[in-house]
Amino acid sequence: LSLALERTLPLATLDRRLAAAARAEGVEILGPLVNG
Repeated sequence: LSLALERTLPLATLDRRLAAAARAEGVEILGPLVNG
């Protein structure tokens, strides 16, 4: 998450908690958790 924020990159993850944290920070999510 830190690297995605620092470099303004999307985050690919299967971790629901990480995806939720990324969304809260405004980071684009890639993968099956795109819609929540």
